[in-house]
Amino acid sequence: MAVTNGETMTYDGVVGAIEGIVDRCAAEGDRIGYFAAMYLAVTKTVRQRAIDGRFEDPARMERFVNSLRRSLSRR
Repeated sequence: MAVTNGETMTYDGVVGAIEGIVDRCAAEGDRIGYFAAMYLAVTKTVRQRAIDGRFEDPARMERFVNSLRRSLSRR
């Protein structure tokens, strides 16, 4: 999935993008994949907690997980 650094995605879009990064890193033996896997776990947790209504501002948390994805996309 090609994503520009400034694009904002839904939680599911971010999960898909980071899964692609994890897969690519695994195939290439790139150790940044460890960070991507951690970001993926955090993103999935934040997504579930947003669904469960545990955040006052779920849109802010969606922006947060987008920042995680953008940090990985810069590599």
